[in-house]
Amino acid sequence: MGIINKIRFLLWIFVFFGIITAYVDYNRMINGQVPVFCKVTYDEFQKLETFRGIFYVANRTVTRNPKERLAISSNIHYQFLNQDIHIKLKPVSKDHDFVLYVTPSLYCPDDLRVYHEFEDKKIYIDCIANIRVKYKEEKESRYLNEILAEDSSVLNDILLNMSFTGIEDNKTTERYLVNDSSFTSNPFYLYKCHNGNNRDIYITMNPNKRNYCS
Repeated sequence: MGIINKIRFLLWIFVFFGIITAYVDYNRMINGQVPVFCKVTYDEFQKLETFRGIFYVANRTVTRNPKERLAISSNIHYQFLNQDIHIKLKPVSKDHDFVLYVTPSLYCPDDLRVYHEFEDKKIYIDCIANIRVKYKEEKESRYLNEILAEDSSVLNDILLNMSFTGIEDNKTTERYLVNDSSFTSNPFYLYKCHNGNNRDIYITMNPNKRNYCS
């Protein structure tokens, strides 16, 4: 076999391998699993994880940490040879320890107020009358601020069920969304401040109407 034919043969193997691995990783992604035939990079500030294969590039916005399943991430994009291909994840059943009952305020948009105070930060609610939490093992729901006074970890539990949706224009505010009807009665946003010593949190049903964390 001449040198030209050998090069052609190796190129065909390379192309075939690139197509097969792209197909395998695509199928892993639509089943909620991270791809494997790729180089992985992670931007911690943007919470953006990128997967680069031979002929494809994909990325996702991480909700919790890069080790999470793809199924609970958000904003998933896939490109094969610079062509956008839609990723439709198969639904994942969720089993929550508690559910939230979020009641809208009748006085929106003039209803921003402190909901609970910690030593290092405050929690504000905006356009929300109240938030109640119903645990599986309890018969009655309770107000979220009452639970926070006893156990602040419930706030982290709520965040684990939310999707990170981006950084605000001020580059210091993280934005999260939850619209899972099996977890909350009404969708809402949560804003986390990282501006100097400001670590306040805003929970709102009125997104993009205020400059939170300013």
